[in-house]
Amino acid sequence: MLIKPFLSPLRAVPGLAYYPIVGNMLEARRAEAMTNALRWMTQLKSKLIRFYWFGGQERLLTGDPKVFQHILVTNSKNYHRLDAQNNEITTLTGSPALFVLSGEHHHMIRKICNPGFVLSLLHTMIPVFQERGNALFQLYNQELSESSTDTADIDIQATLSRLTLDVICQCGFQYDLQSLENPKSTGVMRFRHLVDSVRTTFVDLLPFSRLLPTKKNKKTAKDREFIVEFTSKIIKEYKMQEFNENKHRDLLTSLMSARDSEGSGLSDKELFGQIIGFIFAGFDTTATAMTWILLQLAQYPEIQDKVRAEVNQVFPDISECDPEKLDKLKYLNCVIKETMRLFPPVPCFFRKSLHDDVINGYKIPAGTVVGLHVGALHRLNVEDGDTFRPERFLSPSDSKAFMPFGP
Repeated sequence: MLIKPFLSPLRAVPGLAYYPIVGNMLEARRAEAMTNALRWMTQLKSKLIRFYWFGGQERLLTGDPKVFQHILVTNSKNYHRLDAQNNEITTLTGSPALFVLSGEHHHMIRKICNPGFVLSLLHTMIPVFQERGNALFQLYNQELSESSTDTADIDIQATLSRLTLDVICQCGFQYDLQSLENPKSTGVMRFRHLVDSVRTTFVDLLPFSRLLPTKKNKKTAKDREFIVEFTSKIIKEYKMQEFNENKHRDLLTSLMSARDSEGSGLSDKELFGQIIGFIFAGFDTTATAMTWILLQLAQYPEIQDKVRAEVNQVFPDISECDPEKLDKLKYLNCVIKETMRLFPPVPCFFRKSLHDDVINGYKIPAGTVVGLHVGALHRLNVEDGDTFRPERFLSPSDSKAFMPFGP
């Protein structure tokens, strides 16, 4: 462990000083996901750096758009998602969700799932967005009315998480969870705990940690049992209904009816994996993105005024949301993109090389794990990268290196 770094082919890559066993991870865990990468790359004056994971494992971290292009496009077949990354989700779902798959399996499942995400289907979901948005508005009004002053302390992140969970369940499989109205209900708490269980702690990094009889693991097992029963019941009910092309099509309906070129569809186990994966992928990420957007609007009232004026102009009657007019909200779109540029919901993701490679002139041996840091990509490759300036997205040249939700 102490000698290996001096013999490693990666030693030529600019690297950090580290501690035995824990590497650089104590420092990483003490700070926000965005902070370390930006500080390390600035300190080493390189957008491709070397750091040490637990156990002294060398890894690379990059914010270089050329490296992103190489790993995700040019030589993508040589870089797959991590097995551990797969297992954390797959252990809960029992079947890999689309966003943790690699290679041909990913291509096959994605091809089958694509019809579930067409724009026309998303347009049919707008009434759900509006109804749940109104419910959130009423909740905030109630909080204000119950306050002894004209202000109230509201946990925006928590309420937006409940909003997104409601929307996902209704649009995904027509299940009205009503988590905005009933935040302490069994279903809401089970979903919340299950999503939280994926977040790793130091103990989770130990081999076979999920097999240990810890309080967290026992609770996760009960939560998973509830979600499996809940989702299986929904799939069974859908299969009992006579399929009708003219009936309301939600995500589950689309996934159940989707077929590949050979006429094959998803098994019940695969359906379950995609449904739970859909919830995992959209639950906290969407809520976090909306929280950051609201914070930016609060911090920049002049930008908030411009957004409000644009929305009022495009939708004089906000109750009538014509999907064809959404493209006219150009400044709002810039605000959303600029917020996600500064605060990407997925700040970093990892890939592992299957074979030897060369990146930026450095020899990369097979088995090397590379962290693709979206936050560093967004901030280090544009002018005034730390400044909130939505107008930059009015210029295509300023928005090339942008991938807030990962690949």
